[in-house]
Amino acid sequence: MTLSNGNSPVRQITEQILATRKITRNAQQQLMGALLSKQAISPDDRAMIDRIFDQLHRGLLHVVD
Repeated sequence: MTLSNGNSPVRQITEQILATRKITRNAQQQLMGALLSKQAISPDDRAMIDRIFDQLHRGLLHVVD
């Protein structure tokens, strides 16, 4: 069983990050929390989070406070 649907909090956060090319420390912590949570996340949400962290590591996103 997964927690996600089309309007999941993870999807909302990741779509905003991808649209602005900026990520806040708070958003970064929320995404890490979702990954480390004992509750399941959907494969789509997992892929979106992986995409965010990949772009972050490649320098394609700017970290803002």
